[in-house]
Amino acid sequence: MDKYIPKYTIDSEQLVFEMLPSGDICQIKYQNECLSMYQANLLDGMLMNIFLRVRHKNEVFSTKLLGINSPSSFRIGKKQMQYYGEYHSVRYMIDFRISGRTWFWSVQLEATEPDIIAEVFYGQDVSLSYLGMNEAYVCQYLDHRVERFDDAYHIQTKQNQGPKFLLQQGSLTPNSAYCTDGFDFFGKEYKKDNQINALKREALSSRIYQYELAYIAFQTPPMLLTQPEKIIFYGSFNPDYQSTGRQWLQAQTLKDIYVSIEQEKEFKELPKIRTNISFADTYPFIPFSEQELDEIFPDKLFIEKEDGKILSWFTKDGTHYVTGEKEMYLERANGNIIANQGMREINIPSISSTNHIFGIFNSQICLGNTQFNQIMSRNQTPLNILKMSGQRLFLKYQGKYRLLTLPAVYEMYLNTSAWYYKIDDDIVKIEVGIPPYETNIKMEFTSFLGRTYEILLINVLDGMNPIEWKAEGKWLEFAFIEQSLTHQKYPKYLFKAKVDVDCEYGDDGVFFLDGQSRYNFLAIKLNAFKFGFSIYGVTSDKPLFSEMKIAVLKTQYQEVHRENCQHFQLQIAPDNPNYREIEKFNLLVPWYVHNALIHYAMPHGLEQYGGGAWGTRDVCQGPAELFMAFERYDLLKQVILKVYERQFFETYDWPQWFMFDAFEEIQADSSHGDIIVWPLYILSKYLLQTGDKDILQVIIPYTSIKTGKKQNPESLYQHVRHQIERIRDNFIPGTALSAYGGGDWDDTLQPVEDELRLKMSSSWTVALTIQALETYLFTCDDDEDLRGLLHELKKDYQEYFIKDGVPAGFVQIKNDQICHLVHPSDRLTGIKYRLLTFNRGMIAELFPEESLAGYLNIIDENLLHPDGVRLMDTT
Repeated sequence: MDKYIPKYTIDSEQLVFEMLPSGDICQIKYQNECLSMYQANLLDGMLMNIFLRVRHKNEVFSTKLLGINSPSSFRIGKKQMQYYGEYHSVRYMIDFRISGRTWFWSVQLEATEPDIIAEVFYGQDVSLSYLGMNEAYVCQYLDHRVERFDDAYHIQTKQNQGPKFLLQQGSLTPNSAYCTDGFDFFGKEYKKDNQINALKREALSSRIYQYELAYIAFQTPPMLLTQPEKIIFYGSFNPDYQSTGRQWLQAQTLKDIYVSIEQEKEFKELPKIRTNISFADTYPFIPFSEQELDEIFPDKLFIEKEDGKILSWFTKDGTHYVTGEKEMYLERANGNIIANQGMREINIPSISSTNHIFGIFNSQICLGNTQFNQIMSRNQTPLNILKMSGQRLFLKYQGKYRLLTLPAVYEMYLNTSAWYYKIDDDIVKIEVGIPPYETNIKMEFTSFLGRTYEILLINVLDGMNPIEWKAEGKWLEFAFIEQSLTHQKYPKYLFKAKVDVDCEYGDDGVFFLDGQSRYNFLAIKLNAFKFGFSIYGVTSDKPLFSEMKIAVLKTQYQEVHRENCQHFQLQIAPDNPNYREIEKFNLLVPWYVHNALIHYAMPHGLEQYGGGAWGTRDVCQGPAELFMAFERYDLLKQVILKVYERQFFETYDWPQWFMFDAFEEIQADSSHGDIIVWPLYILSKYLLQTGDKDILQVIIPYTSIKTGKKQNPESLYQHVRHQIERIRDNFIPGTALSAYGGGDWDDTLQPVEDELRLKMSSSWTVALTIQALETYLFTCDDDEDLRGLLHELKKDYQEYFIKDGVPAGFVQIKNDQICHLVHPSDRLTGIKYRLLTFNRGMIAELFPEESLAGYLNIIDENLLHPDGVRLMDTT
């Protein structure tokens, strides 16, 4: 919950630019959706910017020209803004103006010295989706296309899921290069040096690259500033490309709009906001030498090296270590989710925290529901660009507070993480941990040489519900405000915290020259060579505040987790050629179990941070099959009954996801075509393993699709009968093939045309249905009608999906014509093979034995790559 910060708006035809007093664009909105991805703040600034690179006397300088981290002054009018200043002998004036849903940034440059060469870069983060959506998820559904005309590149970005938005960007003056993703602009190296990679390279990549940080950027050719130069960038928004089409706006049309806008004469000058401490002042990345690594970490297994550098290793207890150097090779940064042990009944409250290699020691701390019961904010950008999030630490070095970011080494265990920083001849270790049962989080700071440091530990609060905090002596208390949904559902939930040395509690005013607080921070100042900071999740009137060292927490958790894994250990003779691979597998199994238990007990992820809900498919896969593997049939039975309780009373289908705690009325109102099969699949496997037919007589309610409330209880057997009838009702008319609906396991394959939802079928879904129904019939039901249904499913699978001896990924049935998609005969998509088609067909035993070798060969030749087996042959 931000405190009052004055904001200014420039709007035109429901398009709103919401401005901070620093000149940073907080967000660009259209109605209730956002064109921009990230909200700006007064410490990080914004991702969108205009950048200037200056070459003079064999030196190169670069800067942002907009917002808090620029040298610019800022003034604002009714529908126009101006930024102006001077940087390394270049005077500049930037003018923003808007007409309708098209806006322009004009940049005027003038040199005050001879022989100055300048280039200008423009960058804009893009969402075109709902406010608050998962950023990486949104980027998966954006498409970019590029055209070059009138001596410039222009890019259209469209949203494929949700609103039919399209954004065209480019320049009316020459540009020479472009990029479409922040990984190409900021670079993986940004995590190490906090420097924008594009401003250090000669040119942008000029490729359509689509990862998980949509960022449209353009670069001008170098300009020798012998006279004033003017560059004009633009953006034009179309709120419904499905109705209007995707025609390119031509340069002349855009120029006509630009010249038609009259220059405003009155502007309000806003004073520059000045800071004492900046997130941009990071402590430099200093790696350990190989000799230092051997001295500090003598026991290393399965060492990973690249270019002569050690990147990672394990120890015999399964602890995983990675060096900061490894981040230069990775797009997905290392991180860890730690939580109380998860092999337990789901109604027992638990605490969790997410940490990241680049100096986020705790974030998204949750007590129970990971969506609503958060005390601390989460990481926003995969490259650590925006840093006002989570728990971070500034350390005073050479007279200035420096933010610790990428460490020399990052250590991950099941319930602990640690960061090792090299500071002159000292090593600073920061470690966090969670016990197996108590809802506590411990942080420890240690200087190996016992050297005292001036420290500023910041905790950026807020989650889905606003948090208030207060200090009472050494203790801190954090509580959800009474009006919040969390307080209404869990009125006794709160957090307590304390530091175990003398310290000073404050707020974010320490960052600003005027001392004014603007955001919901807890800032802790202290001088120490060693300290601990404990956070306690309180769920009752009688909380326990136990004190324990992280080393002890790790040992305790290790013992509990070994029990959860039933001391799993494969053994093979040391001289066997597979010995090394078996040892790797033994180290990885506890991590697989850990991940499945996070999915079950505290559902969320490093990238998919939104959670608090079970995916119907997800919980029937990893967690349920884990419980089956380790014979925890008590927990598996609870999962099955809880999932069947969520069957919709009105349709007998299921939600794609649902919350299972006090927020259980929150659920999806639809699902993909395969979701209805999963409850039957896991129930059938449970019956096969246990023979517990009594479960079918358990009385459980349905859930209303309209209200989320429980109603009309019936036996589980009746639930199943309704479920099978609904599966039958979903068949494409005239076949025993399930209609595709909203998709199958691969969430990214969403039909654009509504007709495909009814006329297309997935071979993977049909194979899963056959497997589930066959197992159910084998275990508990001898109904002839069901046997007939199973026979029709198998017959139609062979008739419709198998062509020329190869199974198709999908079939489309239209006017009695069968179109095979994702198949060697597919001329529409150009994709020939889909892994899911083969593996589910094999698991369901739908292929004749003589075909298996050929199918495995197809997988090896077309889907197997150095990074693993991919889902389709063109990915």
